[in-house]
Amino acid sequence: PTSIADEHLINWMNPAAFPSFTKLYAKISDIDPGKYELEISYRYKVHEFHGEKFVRLAETSWMGGRSLFLGSAYCIVGILCIVAAVFLRRHLQENQRQNDTRE
Repeated sequence: PTSIADEHLINWMNPAAFPSFTKLYAKISDIDPGKYELEISYRYKVHEFHGEKFVRLAETSWMGGRSLFLGSAYCIVGILCIVAAVFLRRHLQENQRQNDTRE
């Protein structure tokens, strides 16, 4: 078996979970303001199965997309899990001490 070095092809070949999907092609960082021209070649025909191609440009933050809801929700759930783990550990240690004193 030969190894494939094209990261864009590797990403595209990963199966999508839903019939309607978006795949990341590339990330652009530190781009100067101005007008840019984008050339897209038509290598894969999608009209046969009523598909479509489009380009989506999006800004992201350290917590994901433009919306802060999902990133904030992840942080809150993570903090709640840590707090629950601390309380569970204390509870188990307390029960262990009570069992040790009974014997």
